[in-house]
Formats: sequence, C-alpha cells, structure tokens
Amino acid sequence: MSWIGHIWARHQLALLRVIRILILLCALVSFSAVGEEENPSFMLNPEEQEALQQALGLKKPETFLQDPETLKHVNLFLSAIMFFHPDKWTLWINDQIVGPKNSFPGLSVKDVSADEIIFTTEDSPHHLVSLKPNQSYVVHESRVVEGDARVATH
Repeated sequence: MSWIGHIWARHQLALLRVIRILILLCALVSFSAVGEEENPSFMLNPEEQEALQQALGLKKPETFLQDPETLKHVNLFLSAIMFFHPDKWTLWINDQIVGPKNSFPGLSVKDVSADEIIFTTEDSPHHLVSLKPNQSYVVHESRVVEGDARVATH
C-alpha cells in the first residue's frame, strides 16, 4: 500500500472513532433525559405509547389488576430490564412499564440489576423471587420458568 493509502486509512479510523464518541454522547444525553419522565421511551411520546397499546389490545397499567385477587391467577412475564443505576431503571412486566415511581399491582420490587430483579408478592411478602428477562413467575405454583408462561393462563 502506498503512503497515500496509509494516510487515508488513518483518517478513516479517526473518523470512525469520532462517530463512536458522538453516538456515545447522544446516548448519554438520552439516558439523562429518561430520569425526568415517569414513563420513559426513547422513541414514543406518552400519547403515541397509549395509541400503540390500544392498537395492540394491551391493557393500561392502572386498569390491568383492579382486584388484588387477580394476581393469584396471572403468570408474570419479565420481558426486559433497562438498568442505569439502583434508582434509575425500567422493567417490562406483562407488557407494562414498571419503574421506581410506578409499580405493578401486587408486587414489591426489592432490587434491580442489569440482568435480574428481586421482588415479593402481597401474598408472600417474605418469599423473595428472582426473575431474569424472558422468564415467567407462575404465581399459583411459586416457581420460575423460562419464556412467556402467560399463554398458559388464557
């Protein structure tokens, strides 16, 4: 390769590094803005989130479990965790957004990390349950299973 080729390759590497730094800075700015909102979303505003939930037939968090007895008959599926630090996280449980300021009815989240959550239910406040993304907690059997076990309850 000629000396011109070497210079061109160095400029390309430098440009890639600058692009990586800019992407990282954009992500950090986005993450800092997430903590200011009650229901964070990187792509949708609250009205768009509600419209999407209605279009998909998903129930809103405040109407999902009106009766605490309902939790005994529902399997809980943890689809994702977005963890920034112990006071700044978001979970998706049964297609509902759960965070430090908004809870899932009947659950008490005790600890959240990047790869698991630990919680108790109202029925078993001393029984700690550990759940990872793509796992379900079968409440009436008090056991954790892989995958989405909600379909078994319908």
